[in-house]
Amino acid sequence: MGRMVPEKQVHFIREVFVGDYRLIYSYQNGVVNLLTIKHQASQLGKL
Repeated sequence: MGRMVPEKQVHFIREVFVGDYRLIYSYQNGVVNLLTIKHQASQLGKL
């Protein structure tokens, strides 16, 4: 399980790093939903 996304501070929104990319996902009730894939140099913005 990845770390909590610092910009959002919501326990169920998490991220993992793969190469130069951030995979941002939500994890609730045993269900994983991929929210976005961002390059590390990009601002996160709205989800």
